Amino acid sequence: MAREADVIIVGAGLSGLAAAREVLDAGREPLVLEADERIGGRILTEEVDGVPLELGAQWIGDTHHRMETLADELGVKIYDQFEDGETTYEFAGEVLRGDTFHAKYADELAGLERVLREIDRMADTVPVEAPWTAPRADEWDRITVGQWYDSRRLSPVARTLLEICTVGILAMPTVEVSLLCLLQNVAVCGVTAELLAESEGGAQTKRFVGGTSLIPQRLAATLGDRIVLNSPVLTIDYSDDRVTITCRGGLTATGRQVVVALAPTLAGRDTRSTDPADAAGVRAQDVRAVRRTLLAGRWPERPAHLGSGPGTDVERQLHAGRNWRPRHHPGVSGG
Repeated sequence: MAREADVIIVGAGLSGLAAAREVLDAGREPLVLEADERIGGRILTEEVDGVPLELGAQWIGDTHHRMETLADELGVKIYDQFEDGETTYEFAGEVLRGDTFHAKYADELAGLERVLREIDRMADTVPVEAPWTAPRADEWDRITVGQWYDSRRLSPVARTLLEICTVGILAMPTVEVSLLCLLQNVAVCGVTAELLAESEGGAQTKRFVGGTSLIPQRLAATLGDRIVLNSPVLTIDYSDDRVTITCRGGLTATGRQVVVALAPTLAGRDTRSTDPADAAGVRAQDVRAVRRTLLAGRWPERPAHLGSGPGTDVERQLHAGRNWRPRHHPGVSGG
């Protein structure tokens, strides 16, 4: 089986679907290849007795204006996270009311606050549109958030609290994401490290009526048969003017450009690239190599059967080899 498009997008999570819609809006043909049997990636809503239950990403925050705009465009309503009443903490084998918890762990919370302020200062040096150009980007991209947290001389209690609130935002353990990624998240949100909080100004203040899965489902509906499920990508092969992608199951897709909308770890583990820009292929431990290899800019002439038209911003950005983000950059945090 063979398919052809202008832009092949690997991954039908929120980023991949948003990228595909952006390509389609630009007048070009996208094709989305998804390894799973469903769309949505780390977004998954299941219904139990008619009530939507989130098994993945579920919140957005007060500064996630692009997600609010996207939801509005797709007809998905938003409601405020309920937070009235007194907070109860179940921690270290105890169940404590808010005032008691803060009094008992005052010193530990002060240490956590010190680290958050340090994150603020570091994030201020990270350019939102090009985080890899930050003065210490190379250093921060080579260590995980967990490693950096461990170096802050926090008490075990403070370290545990920091892990809990960070995982709630990143939706993955801190040992699986680079420090630079966390700092970019802080910089992108346009707020300080309060984004780790659940209160006003944080990243977990709003939810979607009917469940978060409505977002990828309605994005997918705009793409029709341009999404192919059960198609894990095995190889990405480059020639002078084409990109050829082979999938498990026999599908071969060719295009003028490829966007890999996967976490770098997944891209490095599951995909082999023959891009001469990086003869060593994709290395999961080097995010920069993933960007360089899988987002290398090539924009050859458009095949006649796909029509013609002037260059677009999407084309120019892909041609420049930038780490291009769709207009509606995902900003949903996990549960």
